Order: sequence, then structure tokens, then C-alpha cells
Amino acid sequence: MNSALFVVAAVSLLVTPGPTNTLLATSGASAGVRRSAHLLVAELGGYLLAIALLRALLGPMIAATPMLGEVLRMAATIYLIYLAIVLWHHGNQQTYENAPVDFIRVFVTTLLNARRSHLRLAFKSAWRNSTFK
Repeated sequence: MNSALFVVAAVSLLVTPGPTNTLLATSGASAGVRRSAHLLVAELGGYLLAIALLRALLGPMIAATPMLGEVLRMAATIYLIYLAIVLWHHGNQQTYENAPVDFIRVFVTTLLNARRSHLRLAFKSAWRNSTFK
């Protein structure tokens, strides 16, 4: 992967809002920015726990067995495709009518954000295999 292609791919994927940012925007629009500010702590906690788990558990396993990284990337891709299909079929149905966005929902959504894990695994291997370290 050349440098320009990597940078374009990284920027385009990282500027696209994910599920956590969508929840934060929804809460800000419905409850107000000041009443939603505490949700940033849930987002930070979810990211910190997810990254800690990835580094402590998966990092050494992927370093020892590089094929595991490929399998995890494929599994994350399949999971994202599955979620897209579910959303496509059920996206027009309201599941939480007027339900507030709470701390636990933001934390769990951030923790289980497959897009973030998938990007981290993909970019880590792209960076490791590139010539622009």
C-alpha cells in the first residue's frame, strides 16, 4: 500500500461518524450539549477498556500467530456486513421511541464498536507492511 492511498483511506474512514458519535449527536440534539457532556466519559471509558483488552489479550496472540490477525479482520468484516444487512432490513423501524441516550448505551456501543477494532487491526498491519514507517 503506498503512502497516498493509505492516507486517503485512513482519513476517509476516520471522518465518517460511527455509532458512538451518532449516539452523542442524538443526545446533544435531544437533551442538550450540557446535559449530554457526561457521555464523553462513557465514550472514553469504552475506548480505553477496548484498547487495553486488544493490547493485553489480542496483541500478543496476533504477534505469535499472524494468521489470527487475518482471521479477526475477516470476522470483523463479516460482522459489519451482517450489521449492514440487519440495518438495511430493519432500519426504518424505530426500536427505541423517545428513549434517552444513557451512559451504559454509549459505553457498550463504544466498547463493541467493530468498526474501530477492524480499522485498528487493518491499519496496524498496513503500517507494519509499509515503507513509510
